[in-house]
Amino acid sequence: MFRSLRKETASLALSLLAAFGLCLQALPLRAQDQPVVTYLVVKYGDEAATQKMAGRFLRDLATFLEQKVSFFDGKIVEGYIANNPDSARAVLAARHPVLAFVPPGFYFANLTGRIAAHAVAQIPRFGTDVERFYLVTTKDGPDSLLQLRNQVVKTTFAFDLEYLRRVVFPAEFSPDKDFRLLPSENLADELFLLLEEQREGFNSGEMGLASALLLDEELKRFFQEDEFVWPELKTIWRSPALPRDLVVSIGEEWNAAELADLRDALFAMKNDNLGRALLEMMNSGGIEAVNVGLLQAAEQKYFHKK
Repeated sequence: MFRSLRKETASLALSLLAAFGLCLQALPLRAQDQPVVTYLVVKYGDEAATQKMAGRFLRDLATFLEQKVSFFDGKIVEGYIANNPDSARAVLAARHPVLAFVPPGFYFANLTGRIAAHAVAQIPRFGTDVERFYLVTTKDGPDSLLQLRNQVVKTTFAFDLEYLRRVVFPAEFSPDKDFRLLPSENLADELFLLLEEQREGFNSGEMGLASALLLDEELKRFFQEDEFVWPELKTIWRSPALPRDLVVSIGEEWNAAELADLRDALFAMKNDNLGRALLEMMNSGGIEAVNVGLLQAAEQKYFHKK
């Protein structure tokens, strides 16, 4: 749009800037006057979890934190988002966020015991305060984990293999040991392939195709809304209840009063216009206290504690 501007127009603009130079210098330069702090949002396997597509959400959440949380007083808040483990770790290393909205597996692998990090809240979504994983297949597909042995299971394009191995699946049935867990760019397409296999009667295992899909709570509820597809499927395994995504403070700069204030502000989001809009974008009815029992149980499994 602006590439067609003539050189004369550019020169005029520069002249105007020079003429008002003193005025421009007198304006407060927010980025120079205030320290910049960052936060990180991690949403594995979500195509929309990119800086471009989630830009509005990141800006609005930054505004909420600046306005409602005392720790961020006098600071500029910038948000970053990642939809796979490598990108999330890269942001953690390069941007040094002081706050993160992350899955439990990322918390265990990258924050627990390595830097001062505290899980201050959890994020219920889709009307449930626990996470679960499901193995779903067609009506005439495998009936149990045993029948999935050595078969292919597809899931989102980015997933936390260590968390699935250590926490989600039983020890006697582990991804990449007892079955092949592969990423998919489009689980809806995989689902229709499963249904096509059922209609055509060919053996998915022999052709190297998926015999089942691994869905989290969010994806399961998404597919459940399809009244034509979901009745053609069955769930052959459901994980135990697991902790939800966490809000985690990072670093030693946080004191006890600031952590309490952060927690209060998060809990009060549903009472604030901007907060409610953010919760709606997160498909959450309100941020709540961490389920300590579930988090500790998952942590013990992850680190093989007795």
